[in-house]
Amino acid sequence: MAAKPQPMPDLQGRSGKRDGSKPGRKLSAQTRRKMSHSARGVLGTRNVRGGRKPISRWEIAKLAVEGLPCKEIAARLHSSRNAVSAATKRMGLQRNTKDGGPIYNFGRPVDPEIVRTLIKMSGLTVGRFAKHLLSNGWGVPATALYYCYSEKYKELRPVYARAIVAWQNALLQELLSKTHDHGYSPAVVLRTLFPDFPKRYSLVLAALTDCRPFLIENQNVGISELGQYICQQAMFEKVGKRRGNLFTRFLPLAVELIPHLDFDRARKQIPSDVAMETLARRLSVKRSAVYYATLAQTRPISPKVMRGLVMRIQRSTLRYPPLTRPKKSGGRPKEKEEGKRYYEIGLEVEKRIPIDKRDNPLAIRTAREVVATSRRFLYDVVAQYHKRFRRLLRNSKSV
Repeated sequence: MAAKPQPMPDLQGRSGKRDGSKPGRKLSAQTRRKMSHSARGVLGTRNVRGGRKPISRWEIAKLAVEGLPCKEIAARLHSSRNAVSAATKRMGLQRNTKDGGPIYNFGRPVDPEIVRTLIKMSGLTVGRFAKHLLSNGWGVPATALYYCYSEKYKELRPVYARAIVAWQNALLQELLSKTHDHGYSPAVVLRTLFPDFPKRYSLVLAALTDCRPFLIENQNVGISELGQYICQQAMFEKVGKRRGNLFTRFLPLAVELIPHLDFDRARKQIPSDVAMETLARRLSVKRSAVYYATLAQTRPISPKVMRGLVMRIQRSTLRYPPLTRPKKSGGRPKEKEEGKRYYEIGLEVEKRIPIDKRDNPLAIRTAREVVATSRRFLYDVVAQYHKRFRRLLRNSKSV
């Protein structure tokens, strides 16, 4: 005997019979949602995000680490803002401002704590540090730096964070390229600019050790596939499917390191060698520098010495402005000052004064005496030339 046909559910919210009788009980919202999804699956019209293609978590992570807001990330990846925001939250990436951020540098967010560490490392006061950034083209006001010492100020604007990161990277490259001048090894420089370098190395070593089975099983994977795997493991840690928070902490650092990873060596060599080689390629140093930077006996440069190095780099990168006075209406134009004798002697005296002792009378007198002896001039003549040179510098800066 044939079974009696069951009443077919109406997706508008009620269940009724085929013969057009009165509708029965009202369906719940959850039941209607399940039936609509099943109907889409049967008809073969179910799409991801309303017709959009599935977005790559790795691409979201790369843009989020740069500090871009979710709205801009969604526009670049042709996705919705809510989907990007949910993905960054599931992967454990911090999102705390409308303008984006925080910006990550070497696996750590650039927050007020990082700024305080860099100011302490440089040996400069907050005002001097702000002037140093401004003179080198990175405009960070002193007010924003003072706010970093307040307990209520827990965020840093992305525009200021980018300036801090650019300054730190430029300082790193300058110090690494002039190791023969200041006499400090690249390992000491790395330990100075990154005080937690041993912890960063331990994190990379542990993460690459866990990724090695995945690389061995999948011989043809590339950067995007490995990035997707790391994002997936970070999401598993957030929902509790994986113990610990290894990949959640490693994900911002992986964005910088994975492009420098040699996949063939990662499958064959031990993880410690792979971690050192990857960090060496990222920082443009030798593998031995990374090894010595991880040792406990490697001490950073003292702030007193670092202050002189920072100011010396600032002086070497700056150029004196053209010292020609503006033309006035009427009268003959003034000649250039660079070729005059007082300018040459004054510039020579100024170069012999240490950067951190420009206002020290003893250092100024010593430099003048050295120039007077070498050029066989009277001390008073060299002093007058130097005073005139400094006066001209002040006038040119005010103009």
